[in-house]
This record gives sequence, structure tokens and C-alpha cells, in this order.
Amino acid sequence: MVLINDGARSFPWGGSKALNLTQVDFAIEAGEHKLALPGGKLTDVPEVTKLNEYNRAQTNFHYRQGENWLLAAERQMQCDPKLRRIFIIYLSPSAIAPDVLTIVDHRPPAEE
Repeated sequence: MVLINDGARSFPWGGSKALNLTQVDFAIEAGEHKLALPGGKLTDVPEVTKLNEYNRAQTNFHYRQGENWLLAAERQMQCDPKLRRIFIIYLSPSAIAPDVLTIVDHRPPAEE
């Protein structure tokens, strides 16, 4: 079990967090941000503001295999200040490569 503080100061709306449950080094490119996602760590991903005309940003996850960086997942994410995401990086027992699961949280109407 992993506990994540979802208070407004610790996890603001529009931002994301990446939880790397593997021992593999990962990296994320989300809009204007390029961040390392060390194995076994939770990393804050700031709000993406560099968007296309559909309020989307390219979001790519890479992992290190030896000296090479390989693409694990790529997505066009809709970025909205009423959303926040948790990216969970994991490895299934029968998988040949890590994968990324995304959980999206919507701001309750009472907070808008």
C-alpha cells in the first residue's frame, strides 16, 4: 500500500504525480517538462501549460535498458486545471517491459 497526500498544497489541481513501483529508471516528457522518475519513488509532475489547440500535451514515458532509453508509453493527455493524475509505473510478472497506468481525479463541483 502506498499513501499519497492529496491535500491541495501537496497535490494541487492541474498537477500530477508519478509513482515508479519498479527498480528501473524512468523519465517523463509532459509538455514542457522533462523529469527523471527514479525507481521506487514518488515524483511530483508540475502542471503542463504548453498545450495544443485542443488543450492537450504529448506525454511520453521512457525507461533505461542498459545505456539506451526505450519508449514505454506515449499519450496525448488533456490538461485541465480541474484534473490531476497519478501515473503508476509497474511491471507485471509475465511482462517483457514496464507499463504505465493512469488514474485521473476530477475536482468535486463543490470546490470549483
